[in-house]
Amino acid sequence: MKLFVSDLDGTLYPPNVTDSGAENRAAIQRWRAAGNVFAVATARIHQAYPKVSADLGFAVDYLGGNGAELIFSDGTRMTRTLKAAVFLDVAGWLARHHVDATVKMNCQGQWISSDCRHYPYGHPHRLRRSLLDSVTLAETTVDPNAEILNLGIIIRPDQRDGVKRALREKLAGTVEIVSSDFDNLDLVRPDCSKAAALGILAERIGVPLREVIVIGDSENDVGMFDVVDTSYCMAQAEPEVRQKARWVVTSVAEALARESGRG
Repeated sequence: MKLFVSDLDGTLYPPNVTDSGAENRAAIQRWRAAGNVFAVATARIHQAYPKVSADLGFAVDYLGGNGAELIFSDGTRMTRTLKAAVFLDVAGWLARHHVDATVKMNCQGQWISSDCRHYPYGHPHRLRRSLLDSVTLAETTVDPNAEILNLGIIIRPDQRDGVKRALREKLAGTVEIVSSDFDNLDLVRPDCSKAAALGILAERIGVPLREVIVIGDSENDVGMFDVVDTSYCMAQAEPEVRQKARWVVTSVAEALARESGRG
């Protein structure tokens, strides 16, 4: 038995698409029919899980929130939360430094954003459902000690890397920051990552890391590339991400076909 772990947006779901596609689904079905396991690793949290499972046609092992929220195929869940104080700290820092970005979090089932005056507002094609469903800081009261599952910054692309460096220095040792899209930064606990979640799942189902295959397209996938022997990257990924993977492909189906052919 082998374990294949796929990133979601930009990998299993092509860019700007929220459907895995018939070719990918057929390849996944063949992979599972051969006695193997298919899992998803994503920055998204539990709200996306029902749709992903419905799209694939089975209860998928779901490594969500960059490792902060794991939903296993048997229904078992594990969470690693941050405090809402981090959201307030980051929102204040962005405002003081005049960064064109919006910070958002999911706190006790409610999406909350820093405001609705900065990027991606004014760019409708980049407005995620979480922002459309959110209330702003001006409209609610945030308990700094509240537990949160998802903390992200949607940021003007030309500011992403500079802000990432600055926040990594500011929050060193307390929060990990990775990019998951050209205009997105994700913040998680230091003990959270897709790679850590992959290790938990592999141990849980009894698959050694040498039998784990991963595929992704963003910086938050690179940790997975580093802990397994077999890694794939999507062709449209940023060059520094592509060079970390062993092979470059154009779809999950292509990677699965290659692995099935390898025996």
